[in-house]
Amino acid sequence: MPTCHELDVNTGYDDWTTDEWDSLRVQWVVAGVAGALTICVTLFNAFRHCSNYVNQKEQRQILRILYLPAVFGIVSFFSFVQYRLYVYLEMITATYEAVTMAAFLILLTEMFTFAVAAQTINQALMTKEKRKVVLFKCWRYRPSKAYVMPAIRWAVLQYIIIRPILSIIGAICESKNVYCEEEGFDFHYANAYLELANIVSMIFAFYGLLTFFFLIHEDLKERKPMLKFACIKLLIIIPQLQTIVLNILVKRGTIKSTDHRTKDEVVHGYQCLLICIEAFLLSLLMLKAYPVKEYALALPKEKLPFWRAILDSVNIFDFIQTILGSLRFFVARAQGKPESHGHGHLGRQAGNDPEYHSLTRYDSPPRRFEEPV
Repeated sequence: MPTCHELDVNTGYDDWTTDEWDSLRVQWVVAGVAGALTICVTLFNAFRHCSNYVNQKEQRQILRILYLPAVFGIVSFFSFVQYRLYVYLEMITATYEAVTMAAFLILLTEMFTFAVAAQTINQALMTKEKRKVVLFKCWRYRPSKAYVMPAIRWAVLQYIIIRPILSIIGAICESKNVYCEEEGFDFHYANAYLELANIVSMIFAFYGLLTFFFLIHEDLKERKPMLKFACIKLLIIIPQLQTIVLNILVKRGTIKSTDHRTKDEVVHGYQCLLICIEAFLLSLLMLKAYPVKEYALALPKEKLPFWRAILDSVNIFDFIQTILGSLRFFVARAQGKPESHGHGHLGRQAGNDPEYHSLTRYDSPPRRFEEPV
């Protein structure tokens, strides 16, 4: 595989030795302030959830989602300041996107199970009738069938496995000077193959999340599911659209190089600046999308320790457990075990059969609270 062409990078891009305040330094300051504000808002919202930590299985996912703007803001700022480390730093945000999507799926399953007063997600899906497949209206499926929830889980959670692996491979390729992101989809370089694999994996994850969201969103109207979903997707989709727009502006000659920066550096700077600002706005929106008032009604004795909330939010064992549960189900299905071929609308498997639930683990009822009298 050929190595990358030498980048035209201005050595004064991050030079603070002069007293001149040009547009670059102004952009740095704006990005830094936006990033700092994002961290403050995120910490404020996370602190309130940690102080009212009563619903462990829902709030641990909410905390993971709340961290998303801060991760984007911090990484984008340092990517702006250290242009040469951009490829490595970008992999952090890409990996955390996968974590957030997985957290949102588990959050939806917990919220839906509680909304229909079921003990497990499999029992909750018994309330759903046969419906058309999302985007493929000529096909229909029955949500209560045994394979539906494991398939949705695996569609989303495979991304949390594949994305970090692609990031590690990308970092190795960058160190060997064969990654070559600036070459785009040139299949002479590693970036094209890794991007293609990432796109395919992301499409599966997004489709699985979309399928489950449209399946249960009507049952969660009081909890603003669309706003919760928008907060995640906006911060992931908008930067991708910005990249397309900025590249078009470069090709049209609207964005040009300056005395101190190349075109690549100018585009990169605009992108990082915009992401820092958008991360701050999204962190504010998350105050409304993920309010703590839903959990603040609990009695003090029902609240779990503050440290437990932090520990749960960074402990990914629930992801591992859910992934293994889905894999165990598909292995059982391949072996022809009857409990993995159940029809929820007819049989016992999706209802009270303990052997069926053992194949789709991580369905234990979450800790709940009641409004004090």
